[in-house]
Parts: sequence; C-alpha cells; structure tokens
Amino acid sequence: MINILVTDMIESYGIPPISVQTNYALGIATLFPYLQDPYSKNGFEHYYDPEANTGYLAWRLKTVQRNMV
Repeated sequence: MINILVTDMIESYGIPPISVQTNYALGIATLFPYLQDPYSKNGFEHYYDPEANTGYLAWRLKTVQRNMV
C-alpha cells in the first residue's frame, strides 16, 4: 500500500510537500482505523510524522528519490 501511495504522490506532485504527505497519512488512518497508532498524538505518525519527517511514507519517498538520481 505504501509503495502505491508513494508512486501516486510522485506522479502527481514530483516532490510532495509536507501537507500532501500528512494528508496521505491521515487518509490511511481514516480509511483503516485499525491501522491507527493508539499511542501517538494523531494516530498516523508512524506513516508520516511532519515534525520529525519520519515514518513509512517518508522513508519510501527518500528511497525512491535516491534511486531516481
């Protein structure tokens, strides 16, 4: 799922801004409530944490961008 979402982000935005990454992470947590993290502030920080620029989406974006160069 992360691979599909990152591919869509890159095709739509190139390098997606923080707001887009946050919206995608929020969308995952909203559509799949069992995937929310009950111990985090908003429930989606393990997909993307805008304060630390970490999470599954951030990690995959960095990997894809590194391989594109």
